Amino acid sequence: MYSFRLYLHSDDGKTLGRQDFETATNEWALQIASEIADACSDTVDFFELWNGRQQIHRAKFRAIHDNFADLSPGVQRSIVDCGTALRTSAWPVASSARLAQRTIDWSEAMVRAGRAEQVGQSR
Repeated sequence: MYSFRLYLHSDDGKTLGRQDFETATNEWALQIASEIADACSDTVDFFELWNGRQQIHRAKFRAIHDNFADLSPGVQRSIVDCGTALRTSAWPVASSARLAQRTIDWSEAMVRAGRAEQVGQSR
């Protein structure tokens, strides 16, 4: 597992949120980061993904996958955990109505897929 940090920014460069998470690959990290950034698109203008001192990605929000259900269970769990952590944080992004709704939608999708016991578990 590798440690990643997601930064969520406004166009004027203010950091509106930050979330640390672990996953196995840069590809999975980008899937997680892009889903979270897309979910915050009512508040956030772009995101950065870092692995230590290396910037992995910087972009406007856009989910890479159209269907949350197609993502691996571990990636889904990380997305739910990151979304929940940001919603309950002191960061400005916590006020995102879109993030609140998407976090509910993701959790419900995991329940429908029989992964309810994984929601909220640590990676």
